Amino acid sequence: MSLRIVHLVAVAIDRKADASPIVPEELPRVREGAPVPTVYSMVSPHQLPDSGIPGKRVSFSTVKMESDKNLCVRDGDNGLKHLANVVRGEIIKKYTIIEDVTVGVVGDNGAIEAVVPHPSAASAEILSSADAPPVTYLPPGAFLLPAFVDLHLHSAQYLYAGTGLDLPLMPWLAKHAYAAELRVDTDPRLAVELYTALAHRLVREGIAAVLAFGTIGVDANLTLARCLLRAGLRGFVGKVSMDASANAEYVEKSSHDAAEAARLFVTELRRKAPEWAAEMAAVHGAGDDAPDPDLVQPVLTPRFVPTCSDDLLVALRRLSDELGGVLVQSHLCESADQIALVREIRQGRDDEAVFRAAGLLFPRTVMAHVTYLTPVLAEELGKTRTAIAHCPISNAFFSDVQFPLREAIDHDLRIGLGSDVAGGYDLSIHTQMRQSVITARLREGRRRELEAVLTEKSKRLEPASKPSASLDSQSGWKKPPSDLRVGWKEALYLATRGGAEALGLHTGQFVIGAPFDAQLIRLLGEDGQSGLGRLDFVGTGPPPPPPEDYVEGTNVPPTEESWRAWWTFAIERWWSAGDERNRAGLWVNGRDVWQH
Repeated sequence: MSLRIVHLVAVAIDRKADASPIVPEELPRVREGAPVPTVYSMVSPHQLPDSGIPGKRVSFSTVKMESDKNLCVRDGDNGLKHLANVVRGEIIKKYTIIEDVTVGVVGDNGAIEAVVPHPSAASAEILSSADAPPVTYLPPGAFLLPAFVDLHLHSAQYLYAGTGLDLPLMPWLAKHAYAAELRVDTDPRLAVELYTALAHRLVREGIAAVLAFGTIGVDANLTLARCLLRAGLRGFVGKVSMDASANAEYVEKSSHDAAEAARLFVTELRRKAPEWAAEMAAVHGAGDDAPDPDLVQPVLTPRFVPTCSDDLLVALRRLSDELGGVLVQSHLCESADQIALVREIRQGRDDEAVFRAAGLLFPRTVMAHVTYLTPVLAEELGKTRTAIAHCPISNAFFSDVQFPLREAIDHDLRIGLGSDVAGGYDLSIHTQMRQSVITARLREGRRRELEAVLTEKSKRLEPASKPSASLDSQSGWKKPPSDLRVGWKEALYLATRGGAEALGLHTGQFVIGAPFDAQLIRLLGEDGQSGLGRLDFVGTGPPPPPPEDYVEGTNVPPTEESWRAWWTFAIERWWSAGDERNRAGLWVNGRDVWQH
């Protein structure tokens, strides 16, 4: 776990177009033996805790890290565990790509402890410290990225991911989903094998945190949580609650039984997680090499309105409070057949009306899909801070309309990306990023086509009879965006910081006090020249060294502009064409889970 890394690039995306970094005016002094205080720098105001350190706003483009000599807080007892030369990420629509700093991670709690300029006297002191771990120099063409977050995954459905996608949603659930979940619930050995394989695949995909639906059985969901903890991942595990079902074998007897089973799962997971961590520590032979038991958390999980009575939904909302603020996850207005069924069995009410009445539209809830998002619903989700898991591949198969991502981002909704396996065929969040951009561009193409048709039609009609319909017939936005496209940088934010924010995590960013959840991406092969995996850099060459590392006479003198330009080009190239072969490491809470 002890490691220091220097000379790499890191990318972290901030969301606010008008966000300004905050640089502390004065850091609190650290007493001998006292815990390291949480210190934030270069972080948007909306990300600061209520008890944030007094700071000043400065223009992002004029921040000079070289002048911030005091952005290093040392912990003499624990030492620094990770150090990195960071490329500070972009602010959407108003951003800079590169900031050179050194990042340190505290060993015992896995949080970033120091941010100092590099090269500088402060970074030189840290790197030369005799009592710190050895320094690891990363190869050329490597960069550090916040780990991905999968905000919606059906764990048991990994059994048949990539198959059975020819049916509408409701028949698909009855034929495939419920049968697979029942099978996992009734076969403990299968549950262990399946969830072990799933956890391994999540690591390989660079996913540090997952919000997972499980099954209705308590034991199988405890197995899922244990497998995720053993892999060192953040697992938000939901025991599915459903007191109605199309499958008579796969349903809970009553709302009372379902609520009590949910309560049992929450208490059992909280009781067992420390035991599992202790067992893992004993196996490794060192306590600091075991994952933190708090990495796995229970989630209350009413499947969706068609399988949950009003009494059950109310009971789960009450449990969330009684059990100390447990997160909630469910599905909201996903497909036409699902919406029609809800109106039929709920006396004409829509999904949101049912959840609203139960008090489940609130900040601790993550709702998957929401493809039928309207301006009214967007306003409500924004006010209640209910988060959304956008699952673009699954939506392409099961929804009659596509999620209005551009509008949701512009309304400042809390959004992350989900694979929705097995409704989505691919566990990769990288694939979801690309699909989210493709879907948004298709929506924009449709908007332009409609605009052209209406414009041509209006030329042939009298003024009184000219069409006045909205160009966005999906949702009726009164002021639809002039461009519905979403960029790759925004998708990268959703895959990292967006998902983390939805789960209440401080990950997805490289700032002091944030847990170190990061993945290492390599663009070049062992020779440091040729591209790795599907990437080729013919005619563009390897990255130039940072200007401060230039040795006279060895190569063309680089400039700050040329260095930034190459990395901006290369990172976008990876976003578009990279795959898991480019991933070379994953840390969760400061712990290397790639090697375990």
